[in-house]
Amino acid sequence: MFGNIGGLISTWSFLPFDAPNYHIGNGLNLATATTTLLLGAGMWTYMTWDNRRRARVDVPNALAGLSQQQIQDLDWRNPGFRWRP
Repeated sequence: MFGNIGGLISTWSFLPFDAPNYHIGNGLNLATATTTLLLGAGMWTYMTWDNRRRARVDVPNALAGLSQQQIQDLDWRNPGFRWRP
């Protein structure tokens, strides 16, 4: 989806009056690439932190008293779940 949106935005960001250096279009590309890098690094840091936090939880004790359906409904909130960075 974002790839398609990027194609639409690039059509309107590389304008003829901005030639030959296209400061607007290249600036938007730099901003988007930087944002993607920062979001990726932030998500990797969060997943690493959350996996360490989850490693300290006693999973059988945390799931005690829950039915199989309730455990399945926990999805990513299940204490045994681990992110794969």
